[in-house]
Amino acid sequence: MLEIVMGAERQKCLAENDSDIWLRAIDINGVMVGRKYKRTDEAEAREMAAKYWCKPGFLYVELFSVYEGKLCVLYHGYRTY
Repeated sequence: MLEIVMGAERQKCLAENDSDIWLRAIDINGVMVGRKYKRTDEAEAREMAAKYWCKPGFLYVELFSVYEGKLCVLYHGYRTY
């Protein structure tokens, strides 16, 4: 189920093709947190993704963007409890 939800977010990113970096994190209750970063803030976005991954209760964390028309996953974390 989580992969389906994250897949839909990836498709939205591809459709917008705005070159922003998208951070999405889903917690154990199914609540998704989302942020967008400018491409120039990639280091900050990666740091925030790592912080979400280290927080207890987050099952899925992903950071992605569109580069040259293709989706690129910059950070990916998935766990099961």
